[in-house]
Amino acid sequence: MLVKGVLYVRGVLRLTPDELRFEPIRFIDKLAGANDLAIPLAELSALDGGSQQLLVVHKGQQLLFRGRGAGHVRARLRALLPGLDPSDREDPSFDDGEKVLVQGELEAYVNNLLSSRGTVTLTDRRFRFLPDGFLNRIVGENLEVDVMLAEITGVEIVAVRRLLRIELGERHQLFAGYLVPRLYAQLAAMGVGVDGSAASTDGQRQILGTWKLSLLKGPLAQPGLLVVGADRLTFTPEGRLDAIVGAQTTEIALADVRKISMGGWPEARITVSAGDNEFMFALNDAEERMKDLMSLLLHFRDENEPHDSGPLGWLGEQAEEALGSVAPKLPMDADEEVLLLGPSLQWVGEWTVRRGWILVTTQRVLFIPGAKGDAPQSAKITSLRRVPFGEELTAQLQFVAKRRHLRFSPRGGDLFTGRFWASVEEVVGPVDEPDPDKPQPGASESSSITLEFLPRNLGPVKYVAIERDHRVVARIAPAETLRQPDGLGIFYPGLPSSELEEGAEVLVEIGRDDGVYRFDSTIVRLDDSPQHGMQPSAPQAIAEGDADAAAVSAVGGVALHVVREDQFLLVVQYPDDLRFVNRRGAFRVAFQLMSRARFLEPDENGDLVATGDFFRCTLEDLALIGCSILATRDIELNSIVELEFPLPDEPLLVRAQCSRVEPPPVSGGATRYGFKFLGLTIAEQDRVHLALTVRQRESLPLRA
Repeated sequence: MLVKGVLYVRGVLRLTPDELRFEPIRFIDKLAGANDLAIPLAELSALDGGSQQLLVVHKGQQLLFRGRGAGHVRARLRALLPGLDPSDREDPSFDDGEKVLVQGELEAYVNNLLSSRGTVTLTDRRFRFLPDGFLNRIVGENLEVDVMLAEITGVEIVAVRRLLRIELGERHQLFAGYLVPRLYAQLAAMGVGVDGSAASTDGQRQILGTWKLSLLKGPLAQPGLLVVGADRLTFTPEGRLDAIVGAQTTEIALADVRKISMGGWPEARITVSAGDNEFMFALNDAEERMKDLMSLLLHFRDENEPHDSGPLGWLGEQAEEALGSVAPKLPMDADEEVLLLGPSLQWVGEWTVRRGWILVTTQRVLFIPGAKGDAPQSAKITSLRRVPFGEELTAQLQFVAKRRHLRFSPRGGDLFTGRFWASVEEVVGPVDEPDPDKPQPGASESSSITLEFLPRNLGPVKYVAIERDHRVVARIAPAETLRQPDGLGIFYPGLPSSELEEGAEVLVEIGRDDGVYRFDSTIVRLDDSPQHGMQPSAPQAIAEGDADAAAVSAVGGVALHVVREDQFLLVVQYPDDLRFVNRRGAFRVAFQLMSRARFLEPDENGDLVATGDFFRCTLEDLALIGCSILATRDIELNSIVELEFPLPDEPLLVRAQCSRVEPPPVSGGATRYGFKFLGLTIAEQDRVHLALTVRQRESLPLRA
């Protein structure tokens, strides 16, 4: 807290190598005028304080911070700015460049009955525990620890109480507290105390981050910490049940990682494939963490790589020497010359990448996977065509080879991309964009398509998912489809993955409000040029999205292609066997009905009673298990309300609990709330089901 006379402002104190920042966290403090403070360290003229106090002088003004964190920051400042603290206290400090990993409260056990509370500090070089306060110093007189990590000979978690046991030669010490799992995870990730031998200071592993997540094993989830290092990922379980069943620390060497991917429902999950094993993690901010892992894989230096190389890869003789260490058994023709080699990630899906190297020779372009056991991917250098796709992707390498779209993220970025095309054009000359191949005359649509499919699945839909080999390759939400003479067109934003090549067998799933349509199909073509194939006779009809006009205006069976910028058109065969399923076990049908609701609260006996008048809302959709409404009233998550449905015979009152809140798209607009029904009787379920069935029939197209 920042002390201002008799008042104080609660906030977060952050120390970076350049400045000291204080950010208020309470709304009332911000309302009273408290602002963020940014103090350059070069402008500090003095500092003082204690274990829970920090006093700094900036431009003649004194700023006083109090709290345990203030004492931690003061100790770090004394190491960064020696000479500013005039006190004679010999407080433990830090070496130059020493990085603090964990710092906070911990208890050290004197015996089975007594413990002393203090402050633990774990850095990338030392482990330090100092008792706090007069009584703790008396009780724990011999508990003070300040040792280098190389002096620790053993680290383990003991007892179901989750105690941390640290061995220092013949001496051992037990610690307890909420930081124990994190301390053990960091020590294990750095290899401290492994196999009872002291770790070498020079061999300490670098710690880049610590993430709280769960390791999924079938239907079970193991909560724990994932420590991200420069050469490995270390997962340490932290639950008490895991301690009972003997769960151990799991290490994943980056050199063994074949690929990483993100997916899953209802929460995003990250899957790391290493060797023959797959590790699935569930965590918050999965998209950001996935980007962090991609960056880690991209900049990871394999032990086979030359250590004296730059980030742009190797040319000529250097490339040939590097290839000998990276892939010594790669078969090469006698007259094949190595031109360029560089580390890269290959995109094999929307959120799936694998690590390896790109090789350019006088005959081929190859992707050599970094993990053992994966076969290289090859394409003739004469078949390459450029795929320019936006300025934001200039650091990525994209090309077409035999109608397969290949996408890579080289370590050297756009500089490597320039070298790549220069090496290719040295052999084949200027490389242009791909010319669209004219599709074969389209066959008539299969007679087995149900009458509902085409009218109901053309135009905007909730989502389109494409699966291959029982794995989701792409999920587009929201999505839009277009009728084509040779198949169903799906607008595909961004660059399609390499698995969506012509002739591939896929499972297409189209999600709508009333349910999900699924059918097996084959990819007919993938158009990557927006303007090719457009007929002059009907540009307006296509631009307006008239699917029938677009289909019949093709002359000689030539299909009309995409007319949108920055989108591909993925054309799949029309279904022969259409399947209709429901994700929720019951129909969810769109409604647009005015309704009303009121809040319910438990009384002194625990019974739910109304606490206010009805307020207006709009029923958006309805299912047997819940509904969505639009309302301008603020409704908190998990609130219970009584909803009124204006059904034909008489209104139906049901109790429902708020399970989802979606903010309005525009300021001041209505908020969308999702509700799940509570305790519907059988008679009420029948009435809701009848309303759904009637609405479902009304939404179907008229039959001839």
